[in-house]
Amino acid sequence: MTKKKTNRITAKQRAFLAAYAECGIISLAAESAKCSRALHYLTLKKNEKYAEEFEAACQEATESLEAAARRRAVDGIDEPVFHNGKICGHKRRYSDLLLIFLLKAANPDKYAEHSKSEVTTVTEPVQVYLPENGR
Repeated sequence: MTKKKTNRITAKQRAFLAAYAECGIISLAAESAKCSRALHYLTLKKNEKYAEEFEAACQEATESLEAAARRRAVDGIDEPVFHNGKICGHKRRYSDLLLIFLLKAANPDKYAEHSKSEVTTVTEPVQVYLPENGR
């Protein structure tokens, strides 16, 4: 006898989904919701509604990461400048690497690296000489 798939989402599952949308890390979301990672994966397989909600939470977590990357790349972050062990000011640093990734994601046709790889196969037998066996 097989169990029916359910589409009900419990309060604990909602707590997990909210935590995941915020942090994007399954183990931290499980800890926050006081449930196990295994329960999340089991529910993901058996509950279509939960799977849909999890996809939405994944999208939200990803958008949050993209926003943080954009802020660091475009707006920069203030880093302290030290002199004789004391902070004497701040310097704004930007992340060129994050900017590159954002450009590649936003317009891959223009910014992605376009390389071509070809693989050829040898159709003839290859002989290997191994000195230990004298062949």
